[in-house]
Amino acid sequence: MRLHTPHSSELHSIISKAALSALGASGIFHVLPSALALGTWSGVVRLPWGMCTWRGSGGVTSAHPIADQPIASLDFAGSTQAGNKGVNGMQSNGALTNGAWANGTQNTGIQAGRIAITFDDGPDSKSTIPVLDRLDYLGIRATFFCLGAMMASYPDVVQEIAHRGHEIGIHGYNHVAHLLRPPWWIWQDVARAKQQLEEALDQYGIDYPDKVDRLDSPGHVRWFRPPKGVITGTTLMAAKYYGLDIVLWSAWGKEWTTSDPMQVASRVIHRLSDGLIVLLHDADTTSPPGTWKVAYEALPRIVEEAHNRNLQPVTLSELLGSNSRVGNL
Repeated sequence: MRLHTPHSSELHSIISKAALSALGASGIFHVLPSALALGTWSGVVRLPWGMCTWRGSGGVTSAHPIADQPIASLDFAGSTQAGNKGVNGMQSNGALTNGAWANGTQNTGIQAGRIAITFDDGPDSKSTIPVLDRLDYLGIRATFFCLGAMMASYPDVVQEIAHRGHEIGIHGYNHVAHLLRPPWWIWQDVARAKQQLEEALDQYGIDYPDKVDRLDSPGHVRWFRPPKGVITGTTLMAAKYYGLDIVLWSAWGKEWTTSDPMQVASRVIHRLSDGLIVLLHDADTTSPPGTWKVAYEALPRIVEEAHNRNLQPVTLSELLGSNSRVGNL
């Protein structure tokens, strides 16, 4: 029996088809998860195995009649209170129970639902510190997704975020969509961002990471929000390897599109419900100048309406608990 031996042209064709098939499969693996970012605008809570989370499981997104009514402006400017000095002499406006919330309940004593307010693109000394002051005044804790490059420039602000009791996650080292970069670049970017945050917190004196007892300790690097909310297969693998949980959002203010803080507040309020994860920005790193100020001015109205609906703003760890872990640090 004579075996068929392919000619060089046939071999070239076979190899080319195999290479194209492999490239196509790799491309699909790299691109497909990005489409899942659409969960931000749907009722999806999280992907299986904790691969990505858009909201807590407490409720579903729903509109509210008040969202269609005009929103009155609240002037909180200049209403901060005297308090203790934070790290490096920065002003801290006192305990986090001075506002509407204390010990998991409203000041009415009724058990509250929960939302998480998160901030991207910082830290920046010119904008993040005023945002921290406002959060102090409102009496709430938030979660900050920090860029590695910004943490390298402002490690003292990273420490101040932790000092004031807020949670810190990473937003990558550079603010570049992962879909536009090769896998090796993504792995390196995530690693650099995580290392930068660890170094900043080490300077603050936190035993990182295995000796922290509370999941919401500022020293426990747990959360990762990819730049622009774009997720690829490599993003998922890198997050798994470094023990990070990917969290996107289920409401955002889109502050860069308007100078009107009430419009930003209205966008968030329209989707307010138990389990909501809100995206705002505490720096203009990737946005037009003044973007952070719009979020800053919108915060009191958002928190006021959360209070009206018996929803308590908390950190991501407080909202999501320990069930969303992808890996162990």
